Amino acid sequence: MSGLPQGWTTRPLLNAIELHDSRRVPLNAVERAKRKGKFPYHGANGLVDHIDSYIFDGEFVLLAEDGGNFDKPERGVAYEVSGKFWVNNHAHILQPRGDMPPRFLRYWLNAIDWMPYVGGTTRAKLTQAGMSQVTIPLPPVTEQRQIVAKLDSLAGRTARARDELERIPKLVERYKGACLRQHFKMDLVSSMTPLSSFRGPCQRQSDRHSMAHGSRKKPMSRQGFPLCARPTLGSGAGSVLKILHK
Repeated sequence: MSGLPQGWTTRPLLNAIELHDSRRVPLNAVERAKRKGKFPYHGANGLVDHIDSYIFDGEFVLLAEDGGNFDKPERGVAYEVSGKFWVNNHAHILQPRGDMPPRFLRYWLNAIDWMPYVGGTTRAKLTQAGMSQVTIPLPPVTEQRQIVAKLDSLAGRTARARDELERIPKLVERYKGACLRQHFKMDLVSSMTPLSSFRGPCQRQSDRHSMAHGSRKKPMSRQGFPLCARPTLGSGAGSVLKILHK
């Protein structure tokens, strides 16, 4: 591979890692249902289940063998695992040699185009033969760590930006709701008839009382509320209502 920065080297992928595929043991859903536990059971694209035992213990990178997103690089085909876990036969188990950080290996595996190396007619499959054709560029270990730190920082900023973008539709809906509530409130206020200009039953009752007694004072209840007669509605005519607005 030409054009590499000074100090970088190249190496066949299978020479840069230890491959532990021979230790894989697949379990079907029925078998896993009888062995529920706390240990992760991983597949091609991530966590599948939890069972009662483990095969691997340490830091590894899992690379999809079949069923991976080889034609969708934005989704990734490799992920890191650590601790005690089990893996089925749909993922390759890689462990970097020397001081290579597992995350550097994972970033690199997710950065290349795997389509020239996969086979299969109905389902893309990355075999060990396909992996043997791949060459990995290797900077010095200190630079590998710097690359990992930089990519981690960018990934964190990307995740925060994605979270902020996901909040936008909710904020828009809240803003639209606030605008609608304010609009309806303004319409309601503008359509209300001022009480001073309303001459309803209460006002007419007050006028008749004033004419009869030579006074402009409104008749009041014992509690101090103005009295008004309800409009004629059958047997309810002449009942007295309290109104709260003077």
